Amino acid sequence: MDIDSLQWREVVDGIPQFVIVVNEVDEIIYCNPATCITLGFDRDEIIGSPFSGLIVSAVKVNKDQTEYVENQDRLALGLKSKSGEIVQSVFRNEFFDSLDGKVNYLLQVSATNSGKYETSTVINPYKDIINAIPDLLFVIDSQYRITHFYSPGDELLVTPPYFFLGKKPEECLPPHVAIVVMEALEEAKKCGSSQGRRYSLDNGEDTRWFQLSVKYSTSGNDDVYIALARDITQSVLNELALIESESRYRAVAENSNAGIGLVDNDEKLVFVNETFAGMLGYSREEMLGKSLSIFTTSDNFELFREKTLSRKPGQSDTYETVMIHQNGEKRVLSVSASPLYAPNNEYIGTVGVLIDITEQKQAAASLIETSARLQAVLTSMPDMIFIVGKNGDILDYFVNEQLFPLFDRNMMMDATIHTIFKEDQHEYIFSSIDNCLAQHTTQVVTFQLIIDNKLNHYHARLSPMNESTVVAVVENITNLIILENELSDNQKLLSLLTQLASRFINLPGHNIDTEIHRAIAEIGVFAGVDRVYLFDFDWVNDTCSNTHEWCSPGTSKEIQNLQQIPNEMFRAWVEIIKTGQIIQVPSVAMLPQDELKRLFETQNTRSAIAIPMMDELECLGYVGFDTVVDEKHFSESVVSMLKIFAELVTNLKIKQNKANQLNQSKLILEKQNIQLLQLNELLRRNNDEIKLKNAELALATEKAEANNRLKTAFLNNISHEVRTPLNGIVGFAQFIADDDMPAEDKREYVEAMNISVNRLMNTMSDILDVSLLMSGNMSAVNEEFNPGDLFHEVYKKFVESAVAKNIEFKLIQSGGSEPEKIYFDRGFVTKILIELVDNAIKYTDRGHVFFGFKFRKDEIEIFVEDTGPGISEKALPDIFEPFTQEDYSSTRSHEGSGLGLTVVRGLVDLLHGTIQINTKIDQGTKFVVILPIKDQNITQTVISQQVPVNQPSTLLKPVILLAEDEELNILYTKRIFKNKNFDLIFAKNGKEAVETVTNTPEIALILMDVKLPVMDGMEATRRIKSIRPGLPVIIVTAYAGNDYRQLCLEAGCDEYISKPFEPKELFDLIDQLIK
Repeated sequence: MDIDSLQWREVVDGIPQFVIVVNEVDEIIYCNPATCITLGFDRDEIIGSPFSGLIVSAVKVNKDQTEYVENQDRLALGLKSKSGEIVQSVFRNEFFDSLDGKVNYLLQVSATNSGKYETSTVINPYKDIINAIPDLLFVIDSQYRITHFYSPGDELLVTPPYFFLGKKPEECLPPHVAIVVMEALEEAKKCGSSQGRRYSLDNGEDTRWFQLSVKYSTSGNDDVYIALARDITQSVLNELALIESESRYRAVAENSNAGIGLVDNDEKLVFVNETFAGMLGYSREEMLGKSLSIFTTSDNFELFREKTLSRKPGQSDTYETVMIHQNGEKRVLSVSASPLYAPNNEYIGTVGVLIDITEQKQAAASLIETSARLQAVLTSMPDMIFIVGKNGDILDYFVNEQLFPLFDRNMMMDATIHTIFKEDQHEYIFSSIDNCLAQHTTQVVTFQLIIDNKLNHYHARLSPMNESTVVAVVENITNLIILENELSDNQKLLSLLTQLASRFINLPGHNIDTEIHRAIAEIGVFAGVDRVYLFDFDWVNDTCSNTHEWCSPGTSKEIQNLQQIPNEMFRAWVEIIKTGQIIQVPSVAMLPQDELKRLFETQNTRSAIAIPMMDELECLGYVGFDTVVDEKHFSESVVSMLKIFAELVTNLKIKQNKANQLNQSKLILEKQNIQLLQLNELLRRNNDEIKLKNAELALATEKAEANNRLKTAFLNNISHEVRTPLNGIVGFAQFIADDDMPAEDKREYVEAMNISVNRLMNTMSDILDVSLLMSGNMSAVNEEFNPGDLFHEVYKKFVESAVAKNIEFKLIQSGGSEPEKIYFDRGFVTKILIELVDNAIKYTDRGHVFFGFKFRKDEIEIFVEDTGPGISEKALPDIFEPFTQEDYSSTRSHEGSGLGLTVVRGLVDLLHGTIQINTKIDQGTKFVVILPIKDQNITQTVISQQVPVNQPSTLLKPVILLAEDEELNILYTKRIFKNKNFDLIFAKNGKEAVETVTNTPEIALILMDVKLPVMDGMEATRRIKSIRPGLPVIIVTAYAGNDYRQLCLEAGCDEYISKPFEPKELFDLIDQLIK
């Protein structure tokens, strides 16, 4: 190689140590920039001067530089710099290890007859450095002949290195490889460089893939090409694996750092991931279905079409292309394209993996123009390079900051293995360095470092540079590790789901619950959560219940606390789930303060995800996954797998429901079969009796069908009865919110709202009462009370309604020697009377409504008489049946749920009484309820419309304690007491209420809520009564059951009022207790 050639000088000038070339007469004929910088001379000042003139001292030393050894051609030279300082270095005829660790070169050559210089020793200085590069390196001259060839190891070669020297690519490479190389050389000559071309080689055992990069340089007529071929087999295999499993691991493709696109035979995009769309500045939706011609030049589009035609036989190829960014900028992409086939082997399109190499192309061009050739080669590598001494010092390094933006150069100042790595890694790193130097072989190490609070994984190749220094080529493999781990986890999870699906296929119905418990335990352990649970929705009752639960060790079980939870408590959550959407809660702490967050906090939940169980458009419930110990983010791939699990469980649920239905049908069929056998026996005995039975069966069928029609009408009616007052409440509430509305209008709207509220309360009360009666959960709780007082209360309740309809309204009761008190369930008698009087006033438009009571021998007779429309004979037999109403039409003139008389009959039965009806169409109806009691005197009087009420208490500003934790209820109570002659004090829990009573003797009465924190209202009442037995306590609660009222009375309360209540009702009770 000519010493004056540009190629030789670019290589030598890129070496960071001394290179001095001296001829046989002691004249310096060339030196590199490192020599000039170290000695402080310009190159022109050194070249031509005698080398001996720079030498101040010369001492022969052995390899360890400790003492002289005969015949060891090694010198420790002291060279005089321009400033007069002495620079000590060790030289030999090729290269020496210097005292300060730098590698310096003294290259002695002899002249030949042709005036050329021997070149074999010129390249030797780079051998150790180049061997550390994990690429094949070719140097090709202007005639396209390979002049130099280097390989980091024989495993990359199919043919020995000497086979390539002096030959053109087509003479020593397979034809398809030679074509790729020649195309790259032509492109490099035209553009300055060529990158991204791929080819494959078959070594007889397997196929390996390489990516070719070529740099071109010229000086006069001297053209030279440097080609790097990197083994990318593993990357290609990973790409192919990702493409082949696209349907299963679509989430991986979506998050790939490489762009991925699928086009059909018409060059239209049928799939793009976010990376590909982002490369061109579009969203995925803007690209899908569009032709590639929109995103590239016409020439490139024709190239795409040609390659599509050539790809049909199954050929894959790699090439570079230009695509147009949304902003008009041209982007250079490296494309690896492969044919895509349908299951029937029909060619249906192309899948391409794209990498934006625009910046790489621009950087490569800039490096060729401004840097030495070796530096350009290093810069184009996607790796970090470190020069490491045997003692662990970092002597030098090269890091591409574009590829590693988080690299901290300050960390490398005076850095050593001890400062960079943790102590437990020191032995491993030093052992690898020692093996590399001792065996003169490349060592591969892997290690982890935490950078910017993120764990990074690295792969390093350690190659000996000299006897005490190694070159470490470091590659960041974090993304590869993450991808491999994610693929492994997904494969394991998919395997688990496959096993579950296999177990679920032929699972008997009676084993479904057991298998669901087993499955949620397995998926919970695998997903790394602390609680897995299933909720079923009961849309009829608008509730949800926890049906299955698994908890990790130490996690509390909540299933018993989560039964028949009203959906209204978490309405927003339920509505989202109902539509089939998945809900993720990465951090419960970030939720707004509501019932849902409070529930999560009581369960110590940190993160949660809920996946709906959908049967087509119907939501059966959802599967939940909670973490308690730590917060957890569920990746898209994991969510996809969990969604598959939810679908498997959904199928089990559907199967279970069908199995239950089949079992019920089977039982019915078996029962019917027995009946048929019995009927057959009866048929043999008496054919007439069988006919009678058949007639009865037909009648029962007709009645059942009629009942179904009645139920449908009932549900429609109930919906109307609930929604109508709700509409009034919501509508007028919006009007009242208008600050500019006149006070008179507001009063009118408030009255309308009160009417709607009362109507809704009555409807809900009827529904609850019917439910309790039909389920057998209502029982009588008898107490002594004055019947006259009770009837007066009912009279006062309805007198305004009667006056408003301009009908005569009277109360008639026994007089004389009737007992002052009777022993009955006061609530039942009140309910019976209210239902009958309410119906009478509702259906009477003119005439009168009379009601009252009278005593007979051992009975009390309660009657309600009206002059309404009466009841038809057809409707009369079923008037007390549930779901029955004489007029179900949408045009009926009187509203109502149709449950009032059902409630009346149920309560009368519980009191062991009877009920009679006397009715005539258009004349009216009289209901008579007879309840058994003991001796009574019988007289009658008429009570006028003026009914006396209790007088207010004569106490001056009595003190009332309100024990309530809900702020809205406190605010409401303050408002109704605002203009009353009472002082209110407050307690937020039962314990505080007991302490307040103990410390405040002035308290005259207590309003006690039942559901209180710390100590409930029942327990607080018991303790207060033990302290002050005579202190009146009124229980104020939303629990409205009759049994619950008895529990409150047994706890010691004096009176009971259920929410919602009217202020007047409350103040009447207060007046009775503290008068």
